[in-house]
Amino acid sequence: MVGEVGRGWTLARTTLANERVAMSAGSALGGSLEQLVGLAARVVGDDAVALDRLGRLVADEQTLSVMAHRTTLRQVSGTDPGPGASVRKLVSGLHQQDATEFGLELLGADGATTDGEAAAWSAMFLAMRAMTIAGGTTEVQRNLIAERLLGLPRDDA
Repeated sequence: MVGEVGRGWTLARTTLANERVAMSAGSALGGSLEQLVGLAARVVGDDAVALDRLGRLVADEQTLSVMAHRTTLRQVSGTDPGPGASVRKLVSGLHQQDATEFGLELLGADGATTDGEAAAWSAMFLAMRAMTIAGGTTEVQRNLIAERLLGLPRDDA
């Protein structure tokens, strides 16, 4: 037996919330936002649309960093991460997908291969897709956020 009798579901939810925190920790691309910025610096030039997208990704990365700091403070204080862990996992997964897709797009036709620089970007792209399933699918995270943060009725579909 782990924990108190009759409190198994609470323990399981806490474990899952902490797993989501761990899974969404770190920077997009496994800590290599710098790689994306470096790639963009080499290939974007003065393309305003691409620079805008890069700026959005950098801003999102900073937001995720602040969310991670907040979650860490909750854990250190002994507080359950709660549904905020679902928010961070959902947003982080979507952000990581956007960042890797942008990296592949910046590579142009080479991004459709798994050779050279594209190999690492392709691997990251596939890994980020898997992260939307691991630790609770994107749909599960959205349901948790809707029910526990927004107070919407339970989705029994």
